[in-house]
Amino acid sequence: MRGEGFAAAALVALLAGVPMAGAHETQSGLPGRPHVHGEAVLNVAVEADALYLELIAPAESLLGFERQPTRPADQAALATLRQRLTDGASLFALVPACEPVSVEIEDPFAAAESATHGDQDGAARAADEQAHADFVVRIAFACAEPPEALELRVFEPFQRLARVRAQFVTARGQGTALLTRQAPQLRW
Repeated sequence: MRGEGFAAAALVALLAGVPMAGAHETQSGLPGRPHVHGEAVLNVAVEADALYLELIAPAESLLGFERQPTRPADQAALATLRQRLTDGASLFALVPACEPVSVEIEDPFAAAESATHGDQDGAARAADEQAHADFVVRIAFACAEPPEALELRVFEPFQRLARVRAQFVTARGQGTALLTRQAPQLRW
């Protein structure tokens, strides 16, 4: 695997190619990307024996809410989601199979939790993020052979998620696709 520098460069290139909706960030926190309930974004970068995935999804689509969980049932749902995302490789079936080497999660509720432990900056961030909250999962895989395709396994566990807008960049080129419950495969 050549390193995660490629992943960062490839994902930046993907995002840079997106038409800008203005020179500001949108509610999702991403340039030119609106925060849409029921819709996620998947960025894919493939380099020889490495695959990098970035999944960005509204908390509402994964949990059914975007506010800081206070009820025991919501706290339990958040704990279950965090565990599922930590095992992010289970969200994708890869062809050929690849092994995850790292998983990074941006959790919109983590700042508010740190605020409850005396972090005033965390409290300010949490208040700003409460209107719309997105989870971001980044996974790096090592592959014995260059991957050719993937199947999303996010629609079954996340019933509120209806579609995923995918972008990919490989040595052969780049492209986009709309993945749905009925068509969850992405080939490049």
